[in-house]
Amino acid sequence: MVPFRIALQASPPGQAIGNQSVRSLYLSLGLDQNPLQVFTAQLSPQGILSINPQPPQSPVKTSLIGTSQTPSAGNVSILFANLQKSNREDLLVRTLRVIDPLIDRVEVVVEGPISVPWVRMKTGSFIPLPLLGDGVFRTAAIALTMIDASPGVVLVDEIDTGIHYSALKSFWEMLTLVAKEYDVQLFATTHSRECVIAAHDALSGPDDLRLFRLERTEERDVEVFTFNSEQLDGALQLNLDVR
Repeated sequence: MVPFRIALQASPPGQAIGNQSVRSLYLSLGLDQNPLQVFTAQLSPQGILSINPQPPQSPVKTSLIGTSQTPSAGNVSILFANLQKSNREDLLVRTLRVIDPLIDRVEVVVEGPISVPWVRMKTGSFIPLPLLGDGVFRTAAIALTMIDASPGVVLVDEIDTGIHYSALKSFWEMLTLVAKEYDVQLFATTHSRECVIAAHDALSGPDDLRLFRLERTEERDVEVFTFNSEQLDGALQLNLDVR
């Protein structure tokens, strides 16, 4: 484990931290190495956080999709247009058909400054992608974000949001295909046992899946339990709660 040095200081220096108000608060964090690199985080009374100097960017490209942070329709259009340039839009269509088999193809419609992805259905209907429901739109956003993050890491909160339980295994199979083809590592959270089972059934390789169960201890700490594919299989057969 790499040792850290942490220092907490009020502003102006020397002023006590307690019930008294301070103009700002500094947290200095540095690796205990020679030379010591220190980053100072300053929290102003207005709640604005600034870090100096700016930490170096991670060499790994990372994207986050939260439950309320799904990319907008405009951003999805841009990501899809980039996919079209490589002539791989069929990959997105196959992914979306896991949720709705009637989807025929996806197109980007530009109206003035706004571009929106539309879906041509096998029935002949032409529908804006966001109107097909949260499950279809979120699936498109996850798949396109993974492709755009190549090679890198994508984090998805509550990955099964909007996905019917009957489609979960196929959903995981398509995301696994995208992850392997575009060299992307996917981190996902869920509270759904059905989602965990579907992921286990879809990811057959011994090194394809790791499950991390977070459990709060009596001391209010958080303990992490790790399951590889074989251990997860045994836990599910014993009907243990691994969520």
